[in-house]
Amino acid sequence: DKVTRTETTSVVTVQEGKGITTTNTVKTETKDDKVTRTEENKVELSSTAVTSESTTEGNLVLDLGSVTVDFSKDAATNFKGKNLSITSVVGKEVSSMESLPGDVKEVALVISFDLVSGQSQIHDLGGTATVTVFYGTGQDVSHVAIWHMGDDGKLIEKITKFTYDSASGNVTFDATAFSTFIFGEGEELEDDNTLMVVAFIAVIMVVFIVGMLFFIREAGKA
Repeated sequence: DKVTRTETTSVVTVQEGKGITTTNTVKTETKDDKVTRTEENKVELSSTAVTSESTTEGNLVLDLGSVTVDFSKDAATNFKGKNLSITSVVGKEVSSMESLPGDVKEVALVISFDLVSGQSQIHDLGGTATVTVFYGTGQDVSHVAIWHMGDDGKLIEKITKFTYDSASGNVTFDATAFSTFIFGEGEELEDDNTLMVVAFIAVIMVVFIVGMLFFIREAGKA
C-alpha cells in the first residue's frame, strides 16, 4: 500500500520596530508518488504599521511570498487605524469547493485569501487590489482564465483580463473582493477583435437575408 507522507516547515519573522510579523508555512504531501506543495504566508501589521507601510500615494503593498498584493488608496483607507492580518494560501487543492465551474478543464493554481481588519473579516475591499502571483515561466496562457469563487462555492466572476510576463512567470490581475481564485485551463478565449469580426459577419448575414426576402416578395408581385 502507498503511504502518505506530510512535511511541514514554518518560519516566523518579527520586525518589532515596525510592528510587522510574517509567518511562512510550506506543507509538502506525498501520496501515491504524487507530490503536492501548499504555501501559506501570513502578514500581520499593527495599526501603526498600516500607516507607515503605505506609499505616498496611499497604496499599501504587501509581500506574501509568491504573491504580492497592492491595495489601492481606496482599499487601504479602510484599514487605517486598525490592525491588519492577511493570509494567502497557494496550491492546487480545491477541496473547499463543492464543485468546479463546468468550463474548467484543468486546475493549474489556486489562491485563497483571508483578510481581517480590526475584528472584522473583509471580503469586499472597497477598492482595488492588484494581485501578482508566480504562475510559471514560458507558459501558454491563451486558454487560461481565473475563476473567482465565493466562500459558498459559487462563482463570483470569471476573470479573463490579466497580464502575463513570460520571463518572470508572473500573472497580474485586479480584484475588488477577496476569497478564492482558481487559475485553470478553459475554453479558448475570444479576444475583442474576434468578437467584433463575428458581430460584423452576423450583421452582414442579417442584411443579406432581409434583402433576399424583399427581392422574393417583390418578384412575387411582378
